[in-house]
Amino acid sequence: MRNGVLANYQIAVPSRINAGPRAPSGELGACERALANTPILESAFTGPDDFAGIDILRAIQSFDPCMPCTARMVVDRSGQVLERIVTTTGP
Repeated sequence: MRNGVLANYQIAVPSRINAGPRAPSGELGACERALANTPILESAFTGPDDFAGIDILRAIQSFDPCMPCTARMVVDRSGQVLERIVTTTGP
């Protein structure tokens, strides 16, 4: 809080644990272990531009359906929104 106004925050959700980076001991996180062994069954692609990555997204979404989604907003000091990005991979 700064001058009675929320100045910064972090949302603590299970995704941070499941999708977290390697442990200090070098052990892979749960999501990273799953991705390392995910077979790519998507057969309708001939190169990077055609690859949708649906098999990878399904593996990620099995941990948390919201993880492949992004919401970001950049606001200047006056409160004006400079950038707003929302991406989803769902229907």
